[in-house]
Amino acid sequence: MDRNARSHQRQTRGGVQSRACRAQAVDSILTAWLGLNQVAGWPGTNTNVPIGALYDSNALVYPSPKFYGASVALEYAPGGVPGQIQGGTRESAVLRYSNYGLNLSAVYYNAHDTNLATAAPTGLDNNRFYYFGAKYTFRGVSASASASYGIGKNPSNTNLADYEMISGGLGYQFTPFLKVTSGFYYLKDRNHSANHSSEYVMGAEYGLSKRTTVYAQVGYVANRGTMNQTITYGQPVAPGVSTTATMIGLRHSF
Repeated sequence: MDRNARSHQRQTRGGVQSRACRAQAVDSILTAWLGLNQVAGWPGTNTNVPIGALYDSNALVYPSPKFYGASVALEYAPGGVPGQIQGGTRESAVLRYSNYGLNLSAVYYNAHDTNLATAAPTGLDNNRFYYFGAKYTFRGVSASASASYGIGKNPSNTNLADYEMISGGLGYQFTPFLKVTSGFYYLKDRNHSANHSSEYVMGAEYGLSKRTTVYAQVGYVANRGTMNQTITYGQPVAPGVSTTATMIGLRHSF
């Protein structure tokens, strides 16, 4: 089922990501959001995630003009289910503010018949995600700090899914060629306090030329209880197991 919230992904990433201090290891809240869905039971083999979304097919989106740095985006995706007005529907609202080095984002996302998808949609409200993110850039583009908070749950049965997400990051551009970023991601099962996870990541990039960059990344995640937050997408870990990952690479733009 290809139903992921386009406005959610575009707007939230814009709220917490520093363009000047970005690294693949800490690309906005995407790392924590994927981990949130992993611990909620998402296998990673389909696009029907239990919490939030990345894209919504056939969605109607209204992006407002900016007013003193503030804007709003509204989305509604019809479910296309005959005789069931709420069957398979999605709706979201995104508020943004960007001015004087400060970026703020607030997101509300709600979906029906997604967690898990039913053979015959009934309009069950079972996917809800709240998010708030902030980023402040100091000295133009040389340094930035970000923080975010989110809650993902199944509103029709919070015993199945009710999670809290906290993330933060720091980045600094030492020279026009070298920048370093870091991130922290914390997940907690609000139904069972023994289930929680902390992930720490750091990345560095060095520009060899205008089109060639070398990068290095390292991450560590401490999972407790039944938590199985991952470091690398597509590389799941066993519940309650801590792990470390490193990566060194070269990126060239043609």
